[in-house]
Amino acid sequence: MTDMIIEKFRHFRNSLFALFTYRADSTMDLIDAIAGQTSKESTVKLSLSHLFRRTFSSITDAVDNVFRRKANQNPQPEELKDERLKITKLFAEQCPKPLSRAFALFAIDCSSTPRIYSDKLEDRSIVHAPTKVFGQKPITVGHQYSTLVYLPERLEASDSHWVIPLSTERVTTEGSGTLIGMEQITQLLTETDFENLLCVLVDDSAYSNAKCTSKTIKLRNLVHISRIRNNRVFYTPLSATDAPKGRGRPKIYGARWTLNNPGEANESICIERYTKTGTLYLLKIEKWTDRLSKGDDDPPQNETEDKQTKESFDAVRVTIYRENGEPLYKKPLWLMVTGNRRQEISLKDIAESYLQRFDIEHFFRFAKQKLLLTAFQTPDVRHEENWWWLSMTSYMMLYQSRLLAMHTRNPWEKKRDERGIKKILSPSQVQRDYERIIGEIGTPACIPKPRGKSPGRSAGAQVVKRKNYPIIIKRNLELEDLMMAAA
Repeated sequence: MTDMIIEKFRHFRNSLFALFTYRADSTMDLIDAIAGQTSKESTVKLSLSHLFRRTFSSITDAVDNVFRRKANQNPQPEELKDERLKITKLFAEQCPKPLSRAFALFAIDCSSTPRIYSDKLEDRSIVHAPTKVFGQKPITVGHQYSTLVYLPERLEASDSHWVIPLSTERVTTEGSGTLIGMEQITQLLTETDFENLLCVLVDDSAYSNAKCTSKTIKLRNLVHISRIRNNRVFYTPLSATDAPKGRGRPKIYGARWTLNNPGEANESICIERYTKTGTLYLLKIEKWTDRLSKGDDDPPQNETEDKQTKESFDAVRVTIYRENGEPLYKKPLWLMVTGNRRQEISLKDIAESYLQRFDIEHFFRFAKQKLLLTAFQTPDVRHEENWWWLSMTSYMMLYQSRLLAMHTRNPWEKKRDERGIKKILSPSQVQRDYERIIGEIGTPACIPKPRGKSPGRSAGAQVVKRKNYPIIIKRNLELEDLMMAAA
């Protein structure tokens, strides 16, 4: 069994190594150094790792050549898209098939990289950043990235919160994080093996707008589950009694429907759920079918498409109760279920799928704290994007080696029983043993050979200073568009 796991891990590493055209050896060493590094201070200290067998100057060189096809030439947008898609396809092949559920589960969310003092970095704007300071706005200056992950099936509540990262894209100041996320899932379902499998996407309330749900309808095998804000207002389908009389624009919506007064549900179940510590909670799940929301959908693809057609969704309310019958939270959880095949997903699967969405938050926290996801300081936007892909690949290395890792306990940690040790380890525990794993199974990267000293810059060479870039405020962009339209 162990030999099969090792062989599978080696095959994955060799397949990944073959995707790098330039600086493949240093790139592979850098990925291993990020995955097994012990210093969380800075990226340059990765050169001190035993897994990185090169000097510190090779770090920038490897980051610069990750997706490069031609020497000394930056990849074009289409070339960059193709190279990233190759890695996405390789990672998609590693996704385990679901056992008890009949669909593949994905999650998508945006996370920011603070770059407050990087005046030489272009396209910075105001992005969301959580804070614990009371009264302070949760914002920062930097870039935002949309990340798509696969959520492996968790058979027990005590299972580790592993995910499989598939792709990440930077959100430009002119773009929208939600629409970029929908483009990511569209690319995945149309260009990978998930094309013929029922897939479920879970995300937060930002993705419950009409533009996102309209893209879901165009994908025949996607069911979209997103959270709904409690102040949203929806409508029932148009009934026969609401038919328009006389001339005028035909009606689209029926009666007004609100979340604080939903009426009787069309379907309702109650299930039990145990936490990792063994605490029992009762989940009451209710569903209201065929609801409509107002909003601007995507424009019709052709003239024959009916502009008055509105796609319906199912509203699901999840209320969590303690064992004594008291509600755990003040307000229930409202979910919007959209998709052509949404009737194939049971109420239990809808609730449990969305509760597993928070595994992507564990991924962001671990990558930022342990994989230096936001620690790479560079004035080049392309280098920053490449670094996100390198950190994501390092996390994938930890996931592939999780079955080979041994539990190592620090002297100040409590001893655990045998049952806890035999289970699959967490990402932090695997990272402690990653250097030993690579040392035993080897690496496809070659050992560096001394090439002599670089001549450096020629005498009298003038280095062009980088220019400063202002912080872009989206409100100012909208004002400029209005002024240009008026002119």
